[in-house]
Amino acid sequence: MKRSQYLALLAILTLVAGAIFFVRSNRSPVAIDLLAKVATAKKQSPVTAPDQWQILDETMGGETKKAVYVTPPVRLTFEKVLIPDDGWLRLSFGIREGAWEQCTDGVLFNVIVSDGRKADVLVEQLLDPLHNPNDRRWIPINLDLSPYAGQEVDIIFNTRAGAGKSVDTRYDWALLGQPEIYLAR
Repeated sequence: MKRSQYLALLAILTLVAGAIFFVRSNRSPVAIDLLAKVATAKKQSPVTAPDQWQILDETMGGETKKAVYVTPPVRLTFEKVLIPDDGWLRLSFGIREGAWEQCTDGVLFNVIVSDGRKADVLVEQLLDPLHNPNDRRWIPINLDLSPYAGQEVDIIFNTRAGAGKSVDTRYDWALLGQPEIYLAR
């Protein structure tokens, strides 16, 4: 190899290394992986089914996420989570693809933060992929937790049957995709 080829190769390798460093340094670091804590989270439901709480890989719209699969109505509580400064909650809501064209009235998702004295509903979202094709994907959610910085709080995920006249839970195959608390920097 000639000297100019070595220099060109060195320049390319330097650019690649710089790009990798830039991408990694601009990612928001995950402070708390809630998915890893599902086993110890408090699980409540009036219905008991053997497959009611599963962690699985789910693909929608070409995007695969590790998710908690639940069959509503359920409440999943992560107790006494210490919220870091600049903490944000990131997750995605979804309904499994096999339910999109079935007889369903959708799923109502909400996220609540409780300090034991009061509970704040941070988001409430109805997904109804049968009637709203835009709900046939992961719905990204990012919630600012900075008002709770330095506090131990409960983070609660609720799911229940959608807004139909009857409480129909058939095909309410709810997904909580990659719930985590990350640091906004």
